[in-house]
Formats: sequence, structure tokens, C-alpha cells
Amino acid sequence: MIDNETILNRDVKSSLNGILGYTQLLMKTDINIQQRGYVENINSYSLQLLHNINNILEYNRLIQGKINIKMENVDVILFINNILNVIKPHLKGLKFSYSILSNIPNITVDKNKLYQIITNLILSLTHFENNSYISLTIDYYNGLLVFEIKSDVDENNMIYKRILEKELSSDYTSNSKIDLDFYIIDILAEKMNWKIRNGITDSHRIYNLLIPILNSKNKVLIISNDVSTQMLLKEVVLDFTDNITIINNVEKMNEEYDVIFVDKTINISTKSNVYQIKIPIDIKQIKNIFI
Repeated sequence: MIDNETILNRDVKSSLNGILGYTQLLMKTDINIQQRGYVENINSYSLQLLHNINNILEYNRLIQGKINIKMENVDVILFINNILNVIKPHLKGLKFSYSILSNIPNITVDKNKLYQIITNLILSLTHFENNSYISLTIDYYNGLLVFEIKSDVDENNMIYKRILEKELSSDYTSNSKIDLDFYIIDILAEKMNWKIRNGITDSHRIYNLLIPILNSKNKVLIISNDVSTQMLLKEVVLDFTDNITIINNVEKMNEEYDVIFVDKTINISTKSNVYQIKIPIDIKQIKNIFI
């Protein structure tokens, strides 16, 4: 028995890649302006179809819990330049600008997941009518790598009006292409301990992808009598810092820490950097502390 994923991967995508290959070759031949326009449209729609197929495959893997994470060192600038070369045919004539605001460190991430999120965020902005540009800004500060993706949007566009009413941001049950993009983006970001913030104004749509960079300067203290709680919390915190101290009572606390997690059974003076440990471990709460 052949499943749908095998058919899409082996048969549909293979044929589609053949079409893309021959359109690229055809565009290098001596054809007139009208013919070139036709070929460019074939290429653009084929690329969009390939993107849709990849999203369907990813969606099926996500709902089945099949998420493989492969961490590797990534040169961010080189990585983004490669992405831009791939998405240019999808921009539908929109102006695109790209800027770097600070020195960007190399990061250790799942490169494929980062690629999916950034391309989906950028391409989701091409679905609005009458917008004229998309911009990508990269910055690094306070231990966070920040990708800001921004576009002007016609406030009279009906899809945009729905977003302003927060219909799309909370409901992924419709068959909208944008809904599928957003669903995949949100799930992937959550699995990677990244955060996506949406900003909407009367005329702009803004996405911020926030990736915490491991910062050994953040000193974290875990105070708990329960060994399993200590280990579970340490495993989560290691995504954000490796400078972690674990003790079982307050009397052993002999230095200052940036963040302190304390078991509810242990009394400690209330400070802005003290957080009570909740069981089961609330991963979202911990992410919000560091991001």
C-alpha cells in the first residue's frame, strides 16, 4: 500500500521539479518578451505549488507528532542570503529590502525549521493585495536573535480585515493557504523554544521571530528538594543557559543569580527574579522569563 505522503514526495514533487528545471532552461534561451512572461508565470506558479505541497507534507507530519530536530551550526548571514535567492520568484513584483543592525553571531539551530519559519512568514505577506514592499531586518541584543519581517498592507483588503479581527490568528480550521502557513509556523516555533510576535497597525503587518542564543552569563539557581524536579527544570533551562546551580535549601545560596527557581515548599524572600516552580513544569512560563 502506498500512502499519500509517498505519492506526493515520489511522484508529484519529482514531476514538479522536472517542470521547474525545464522552465529555468527555457528562460535561458532566445525567446521574445511575451514568451518570457509566460514562462516566468509557469515558473512562479510551479514554485508556489511546490511550497504548498511541502506545507501539506509538513502539516501531516506535525499532526502525527513526527518532528525530527537536527541541530547544526549556522552562519546566519549566508543562510539568509540563500533564502532570499530561493524566494525572489515568489515575491510577485514586490520590492524587498534586507538590513542587518548589529554583529550577528553564528547560531546552533535546526536549519530546516528556521528555513520553513522565515520563508512562510515572508511568503504569507505576498498573499495580500496592493502591498508594495516586504522588508527583513536582523538584529541581536540581550541574548536574542531577532528577525523582523514587515510589509505595508491595504487596510481595505478583506483578508487583512479578518486578521485585524483576530480571526486567522486563533482559528486554523479553514482551508485558507494563510491559515496553513500560520499553523506550521506556530507549531515549529513552539517546538524549537522560539517565539513569534505579531504586530498589526492600520497599514502594516509585522512579524518578529525571537531566537534565544545560549548565554552562559545568565546565572540560574534551582532550589528544590525533589531530584526529579531538579532534573526536569534543568533540562528546560539548558535551552537558554548552561550556567545552572542546583541546591536543596536556601542556606546554601551564597551568591547573586540572574534567575532563581524555587520549590513552593521552600521559603525565600520575594524578589523580581524569583519564580516558583510549578509541577508539571510550565515550559511556556520559563520561555517567557528568558525571552
